[in-house]
Amino acid sequence: MVMKTTMFQPCERRVDGKPASYLLLAIILLVIMMSTVAEADCWEDSLKQVNRDILIMDSETVYQVVPRDEMTSIFWLPATHITICDSIADVGGTLMTYYQILNWDHGVPVWATRER
Repeated sequence: MVMKTTMFQPCERRVDGKPASYLLLAIILLVIMMSTVAEADCWEDSLKQVNRDILIMDSETVYQVVPRDEMTSIFWLPATHITICDSIADVGGTLMTYYQILNWDHGVPVWATRER
């Protein structure tokens, strides 16, 4: 009795053609769309006034610093260069917008919510 050995045939033949190219296109589009949603919007401003956990910008925008970052922002001085980036977070099933505020003089960011 002679056993016939079959060689391993890669699956390339089974996924050749249009269905495989559509799958690859769908994966590429999914990756592109997911990465654009995650990008933050950032803008420049200057710090006008600091009152404990409240930051008032030259643009008259008011931010309240989250409690864990209060000690960092207390020592910030007015007229410093600030970059603000928004970020959306899921907090208990509710989407909330938080802002990361970077003081260029100190190089340390804080997280805050926008008051007005």
